[in-house]
Amino acid sequence: MVTKIEKAKYDAASVVMLERDLLDKLKKKRDGADFSLTPYEQRKLLDVALEQHRVLGLLLGPNT
Repeated sequence: MVTKIEKAKYDAASVVMLERDLLDKLKKKRDGADFSLTPYEQRKLLDVALEQHRVLGLLLGPNT
C-alpha cells in the first residue's frame, strides 16, 4: 500500500519533470526571439504552479 508521503513524493517528482519540460520549451522559444506564450502554454504554467501548491500542502500536512 502506498502511503500519503510516498504518493506526495511521486507527485512532486512528476511536477518537477513537467515543469522542466515546459521551461525547456520556453527557453527554446526565447532563443528564437519569440517569447510570447500561447494560451495553452499559459495554462500549463498555471497548472504547474497549482500542482506544486497541492503537493507542497500534502508534504507539509494540514497543521502547518
